[in-house]
Amino acid sequence: MTHLCIPKPFGDKYNVMMRVVNYCLSTYPYEVYIQANDLKEAGSEYSACIRQDVAATKVSCQMFGGREWQDAETGDRLTAFRRGLADGIVYAEVYQGDLQVASLDGAVKTLATGLLANSLCAQGSASLNRVVLMLLLD
Repeated sequence: MTHLCIPKPFGDKYNVMMRVVNYCLSTYPYEVYIQANDLKEAGSEYSACIRQDVAATKVSCQMFGGREWQDAETGDRLTAFRRGLADGIVYAEVYQGDLQVASLDGAVKTLATGLLANSLCAQGSASLNRVVLMLLLD
């Protein structure tokens, strides 16, 4: 397994992200996982890329921040989850601190249900093992 991170400003300045993603998907179809690490209420700056590639691979998001840090920048979790689900994500990384807040139970259930629905659409089957809700431990 190889991880590739294209940080700013390199990704923006040279417009390489889409070229690298397209190369990887054409060379290794369905073997590449794409993860945006900026799921927040305002949406992901990578939404266009994720939506384009959802038919060719599995896409995911990691929360931008958690209850303990960058909470205000992350914003409303339900809206963030809905935005990620609309992008077609089939798994998500959510910080443990957010999962332990009773007031977010509804948002987490919405995320879990949406991940299942997206996974079933992507796989064309009722396979629960395709849905992964990863916890980042505090």
